Amino acid sequence: MLESKESQLSLYVAGGVPVGDVAVAVSFEAACDSCCLNKLRCGSTCECFCKGSEEACICFALYMEVRNALCGSPLAVQKSKADCVCFGVNDNMFTIAWKTKSKASNAKISLNMALKKLRPGAVYSTYAELIRRCGGKPDRECFNYVADKILKSMQKSIEVGIVGSVKTHKKDGNKVVPAIDMKDLAKKLHSKLVLEKVDGSKSEPKGHKECEHKEYTELKASGWEAGITKDYLESKMKGHTVKMCNKYLLIDMKEPKWNTFSDKLKGKINLDVEQKYSKAKELAPLLGYMLLADASVSCGDVRQMINKNVKGSDIVKAIKQVLS
Repeated sequence: MLESKESQLSLYVAGGVPVGDVAVAVSFEAACDSCCLNKLRCGSTCECFCKGSEEACICFALYMEVRNALCGSPLAVQKSKADCVCFGVNDNMFTIAWKTKSKASNAKISLNMALKKLRPGAVYSTYAELIRRCGGKPDRECFNYVADKILKSMQKSIEVGIVGSVKTHKKDGNKVVPAIDMKDLAKKLHSKLVLEKVDGSKSEPKGHKECEHKEYTELKASGWEAGITKDYLESKMKGHTVKMCNKYLLIDMKEPKWNTFSDKLKGKINLDVEQKYSKAKELAPLLGYMLLADASVSCGDVRQMINKNVKGSDIVKAIKQVLS
């Protein structure tokens, strides 16, 4: 894996993964409410308006900007070679991810197009419509407060990950050297950021209504462990949904039914993991690609997975910990 950093932008490229394309993603800190994001994603009828709804609406607006830049027209698709643009939030890290063709140049072009759109103070008109859909009222001062908070997190840290079949090394005589000038790439990507100051009066949002999730079961989980547990449960819970929320997994079962179901699962985890995961070559990069491609985890989580070289035993431990 190749890594580099330019100011607050950290970048890594994990290549040679036996897949047909490349997953590209950008992550930054934002404490988004997952119920609000689910309303915006799929029209959930939840009546709550939780703390973090304003962050969710701004981040969803940024996702829409990036999606439109990459795939909003035939010309955009022709230039970016991107598709499957998606988003997610995990442990207060908001991630926008997409796929593109298996060349470093395609990843670079799509990132150039996406990074220009990360301007939290410039999406008020979209935010106003989104906040109404989530049960709130648009307020410019509240927007300024939250947009400025997200801006400051971007000024502190932005993570960029590229994982897939991209070529990262080449032969130079008898030596194997990097095929990508990471320092130059990080510098050029950083130059595309337009982190404008959020002007105007600011006021912290208030009047939130928390969600009780009476019809669901919440499993406390975050990081790559949450992503892999979600993937595992979805393969075992046919006909049910497992939603990735900020700091937990949300399962569409009441707790008594879930407790009975999970008790049956616990004795099979070792065998299930052996069959589903452990036979794959390059397991850690493959899992990183899968989870990053659908924005289940942040760029930092995938970096951690690959550096740790996650194995079947690590997956068993993670799933058991979440289900315990």
